Amino acid sequence: MVVETIKKGNHTIEIFMDEFTDSPRNWDNVSKIVCSHRRYTLGDEKLETKYSNSWKEAFAQHIADEFNLNVEDCYGLTEKEFKRVWKWIENNLIWDEVSLYDHSGISLSLGIRNGWDSGQVGYIYIHKDDAIENWGKEYLTKEVRKKARMCIENEMEVYNNYLTGNVFAFNIYKLKSFVKTYEDGEREFGEQPQLIESCHGYYGYDHNKSGLMEDAMSFIE
Repeated sequence: MVVETIKKGNHTIEIFMDEFTDSPRNWDNVSKIVCSHRRYTLGDEKLETKYSNSWKEAFAQHIADEFNLNVEDCYGLTEKEFKRVWKWIENNLIWDEVSLYDHSGISLSLGIRNGWDSGQVGYIYIHKDDAIENWGKEYLTKEVRKKARMCIENEMEVYNNYLTGNVFAFNIYKLKSFVKTYEDGEREFGEQPQLIESCHGYYGYDHNKSGLMEDAMSFIE
């Protein structure tokens, strides 16, 4: 479905909804998302909650299992283990809660969101070693932590655009002259649009921010 048409000289840019998109969680992301929901499969892995009394406890159990933090029982943490694992989380992860809004479609946001059709569904996190590898040298500085936080926000924004269907593509048409000769020798001169370029996979309503407009204009200018 075409959502916007832009005329530029003898070119026309048609922007339309991209219905054949790939989940950005299949990309090489820095962050990891773990979620639990009875109807939807979200994020990268399922967060097991049935043996936990809270989201924080479920997340602590997940992290203990993922990073082999030597807890006694995979079906629940003791109070002492929970405190130890959560201290490890605070020292080693940059993280945030993930909430779901479910009304005429679904969308995710960072932080705890409670209210009508809203609630927490999981967590998103980056290990400090991955943050240092991507943005630092040896230590998790304030600047590295800030960039990791920005990465979490950006990767969540892209994923949410995918979930809400805010992914776009463009076609570029150029007017081409034509001459049509009939059997009686009469000739018709005119112009008709010809597709010269097409590109898919731009996430977000802001076509300048997503890079769609810059890419489209590069084929015209």
